[in-house]
This record gives sequence, C-alpha cells and structure tokens, in this order.
Amino acid sequence: MRIGYFAHWHRPHWSFNDFIMLHRGIYADWTKRLKDGKFTHLVIDLATFQNWSANPKCELMWALAHPEHFQLIVSDENIYFFRIINL
Repeated sequence: MRIGYFAHWHRPHWSFNDFIMLHRGIYADWTKRLKDGKFTHLVIDLATFQNWSANPKCELMWALAHPEHFQLIVSDENIYFFRIINL
C-alpha cells in the first residue's frame, strides 16, 4: 500500500490571471503526482498546516468531487482516508 499524504504539499508559485486555469492546472499536477507515485490510498489531514491561501480544503474538495477516482473509506471532522481507483 502506498499512501499519498499531502498535509505539507506546497503549490508552485505560478501566476495565473484566471482562477479556473489555476484550479485545473493544480488539480492535474496533483493527480499526476498521485498516479506517478503509484499511490493506492490518500490521507488528507485538515488539522495540519496547508499552504492553500484561497482554500485550505482544496484537496478534500477535489477528492470528494471525483468519486470515480477517490473512494472515501473513513473520515472524521479533520482526517479523510480515501482509496485511489482508476486514476
């Protein structure tokens, strides 16, 4: 089992004029890192520092928005554990 744990993953310092372009670019990079790392599971810990100035729940929102790739196994109010499928 390979678990992706991104509590301290920092986004690159890119400049985008369009937030949608920013969102798509980072989501694509995030899923590429998971796929390239051959991760089978993902832990998102909201209780730790996350460098998402606009939205600290960004990764959680992406995972929840894509149940075809992230199956929620267990969660509480701060920690979410997903199985990664078909990424």
